[in-house]
Amino acid sequence: MLLTVDALAMAEAGYAFLRADNGVWLTANVPPDFLSPVTEIAR
Repeated sequence: MLLTVDALAMAEAGYAFLRADNGVWLTANVPPDFLSPVTEIAR
């Protein structure tokens, strides 16, 4: 299953993000309210 994280909504709600040395964005946890399933994949 693929999930989308609503990172903008998380940031607006006060969740902290940091960028690792390899460019990946990290956060301590992602509450379920900010997750949604990917229903379509462009080919």
